[in-house]
Formats: sequence, C-alpha cells, structure tokens
Amino acid sequence: MNPVKALIVDDTSVIQKALGKILFRDRNIEVVGYASNGIECLEKIEKYRPDVITLDIEMPLMDGLTTLKHIMIEKPTPTVIVSSMTQTGYITFEALRLGVVDFIPKPSGANKLDMATQEKILRDRVKIGSCIKIRNIRRVKFEKQPAPVDFITHDGRPQKIIGIGTSLGGPNTIIRIISSLRPNFDGVVLAMQEIAPEILPSFCSYFNEIAPIKVAPARDGLILKKGTCYMISRTYSVRLCTDKKTGETMLRLKKSIGGPMDSMFESIAESFGANSMGILLTGIGDDGPCGLKRILEAGGRTIAQEEECCVFPNLVQNALEHGSVQKVLKDDEIPDVILSWVQ
Repeated sequence: MNPVKALIVDDTSVIQKALGKILFRDRNIEVVGYASNGIECLEKIEKYRPDVITLDIEMPLMDGLTTLKHIMIEKPTPTVIVSSMTQTGYITFEALRLGVVDFIPKPSGANKLDMATQEKILRDRVKIGSCIKIRNIRRVKFEKQPAPVDFITHDGRPQKIIGIGTSLGGPNTIIRIISSLRPNFDGVVLAMQEIAPEILPSFCSYFNEIAPIKVAPARDGLILKKGTCYMISRTYSVRLCTDKKTGETMLRLKKSIGGPMDSMFESIAESFGANSMGILLTGIGDDGPCGLKRILEAGGRTIAQEEECCVFPNLVQNALEHGSVQKVLKDDEIPDVILSWVQ
C-alpha cells in the first residue's frame, strides 16, 4: 500500500518542520511538500497532488479559510485544520461547515493532552482523511436569522429526545441538520461528534447566533431544556439522570473510556423509552450500533444516514449489519422526519 501523501501548510518554518517530524514518524505517511500561505498551497496541490492537506488559519496573502474555500471548490482534497485559533467561534464553525476532516489544536506542551497523544491524533487524522469520500463533502448553506430568535427554553422535562451520533466527518452533517430545524422546536437534541473539547465552546457560541434553535455545549450537571441542541465531544460519556422531586432530566458527563455513543443512546433509551429517537451519521468504527439497538428495543425510533451520502460509510454499515436501524435516509431528509416526530 502506498503511503499517504501529505502537504503541510503553515506560515512558520519552525511549525512546518515540527509537523513534518511528527508525520515522518509514521512510515505510512509521506510529506510531499510545504507551503507558507494559501496561494502557495494551491500551487503545490497542482504540483504534488497530495492525498491530505494540513492547513493553518493565520497566514499572509491568503488565510486558511479563504484557502479552504478554494480547495473545496477548485481542487477538492481532504483537509485537516491544525491551528491555535481554537477560541474563535466563527473560525471553528466555518472550517467545520466547509467540510474539513477535523479541526485540531497545534501540538503544544501547554495543551491538556500530552504531546504523544496530540501527535498520534494528527497522524491518525491524516491517514483517515485519505480514505474519505471527497465527493460527499458539501458546504452547509443556511439562511441567517433576520433577528434574534426567541428560543423555547421553558422548564419541565422534554417529552421527546433525539440523540445524534457521529465521528470524523460528522460535524458538517450535524450543522446541516440543526440548521434545518425550526424556532418552535419543542424537543431536545443531544449531538455527539468528533470535536476537540477545547473547540466546542467557541463552536457552539457562534452556531448559537445563527441556528434556528438554541445550541449549547454539554456540561456535567446541566438540566435539559426544551428547544435546545446540546453538543457533546466524543471525549466524554453521557448519562441521563432524573430528579425525583422535580422530574427534570440532568446530564452527567465523565471522561470516556470506550463506547461514548453507545452509552449515550443506551441512557436515552432508559430515560425516555418510546419517546426517544437515535440517529447515526457518517463515521468510522463500531461505537453506536449497540446503543442504537437499545432505543429500538425500548420502542423508540432509529435512523441511519444513507451510505451513499456518508463521508465515511463504515459506522452506518456496522449499524445496518447489527440490525439497529429502522429507516435509512439522506441527510437532507432527516430534519423533516425529526420535526414531524416531535410535533
């Protein structure tokens, strides 16, 4: 098998060399070139035909987001954003909306993760990125709200809950689904995705300004409110607990040891039974199908994204083989089914 050809794009030679050393440690990756800005990146794509690009955001002449737009329109290539701009909501949201494989912080000793883990994540993202169905990456188009939306956030236990699970390549599809819901949405959504915990708050902050329903990062001890989508990193496992006095539902988060999507779906099934819906989107691995089946057994509904629409169909294929799926839908059909079921 030929090694994955990677193009590193960063305006700092020190970072270029550092990223190059990290990737060179995997014999299945070959760094074919370096670029210092977006214009040079587009030229190097023509020259080297890389399988995957690692792309910085802050660069002279042409910044990372502008470069990414050109890449996706003119030279579609799997792209991993490697940037220190994890606290800028607009940047993280736009990168994921445009369809990057992942948005990860630059490896740093100051990061909460140890360096070895950070380096492994980068190498894994580059290798996995080379396997995606690039034709299925689509920029999410949405209409900005003409005025701030009066979200439904009244108290009381939500009657119906939707759990959405995805791994790599999924944030783009989740943005598409949540953007297609309505301001009068009366259910609650738990959306678990492959996204760095450091990025999630800023991502939600910006998304919340333009989404038709309220978007918030999940936190341990948070009480679920109707009309809200809670975004969860797959770094955490989720359990739902019911307060015996108030009847309200509380989120409990802890560091994930394994199977975070399975545990989320299982807990949804235990807490809401027939009033639960589980949706499995694009991704890699076998985390999710077992929990999805628990929703089915509890009388709830289960949906999988159509394989032909997936950036990574592996996760959905596993769910179909597991017998966990009631209905298979294209991603643009899912919002209407959610709205119809909640109402």
